[in-house]
Amino acid sequence: MKQLLKLRDFSVAYRQTGAGEPLILLHGFPTSGYLFHALTPLLTEHFTVYTLDLLGFGDSLTGPEQPLHLEAQAGMVIAFANALGLREFTLVGHDLGGGIGQVMGLRYPARMRRMVWINTVMADNFPIGRIRGLNSALRVPFVRGLLRQTPVLGWWARSPWGLRHGVAQKNVMDEAALQEFVIKPFLATPEGRERFFRVVAAQHENGNITRRIAPELHKITTPTLLLWGAEDAFFSLRWPAQLRELTNCINEFQVIPNAGHFCPLEQPALIANHIIKAETRA
Repeated sequence: MKQLLKLRDFSVAYRQTGAGEPLILLHGFPTSGYLFHALTPLLTEHFTVYTLDLLGFGDSLTGPEQPLHLEAQAGMVIAFANALGLREFTLVGHDLGGGIGQVMGLRYPARMRRMVWINTVMADNFPIGRIRGLNSALRVPFVRGLLRQTPVLGWWARSPWGLRHGVAQKNVMDEAALQEFVIKPFLATPEGRERFFRVVAAQHENGNITRRIAPELHKITTPTLLLWGAEDAFFSLRWPAQLRELTNCINEFQVIPNAGHFCPLEQPALIANHIIKAETRA
């Protein structure tokens, strides 16, 4: 069951399970902590697992002026850790979560025990073309009004060109996942659609942030495991190669077979095994 932790001007929805060293799971765009629903049970014998909904996503609550970019999300994670007394923790970040990890590795190195980046945003690989296009379209009042009032976004979410485009095993992006990722938090109400528009707009700033910090990534010292779905339709395998050139902290890189961008849904057992082995070697 999710809990809601009030922190400053926002409330973070999270699940806490297991026992052991603290491990924080961070999802990416446009998902929620549900991304890890099959992974989390495989980690709970080794870690106390905290699965968060990022600001603006899932069931986390924010005011209309709350920034939603990577640096604000990193501040939220530190506020969350402080509130729960987590002085040092392992961070596992997918997509935006990996970008948050990059920010935290630069800003809060003393708090980071280890990191795992999975199909992460980085440098100039984000936002991808479809997000840039949607962001541009939302600046047109007529288009924004149309998307607010019609079922177009729901049709897109369930289409082969929506989130299912991001997985190699199409069956894992089922109706339950779509409900948790986009339908319930974003598309079920007019207020949710407005929140979705804010989240989309934040991705432009996220791209600015990843490009700005790229020259600094070599300063990160936290031991980092890099995982990448082999069939990622959004971020090809040239990106982990470039990321390894930009950093000194990646001490292991593994390609996850038969998996796309949302590989925690597709290969949870394999990913859990890599995370547990990395922690054992620490």
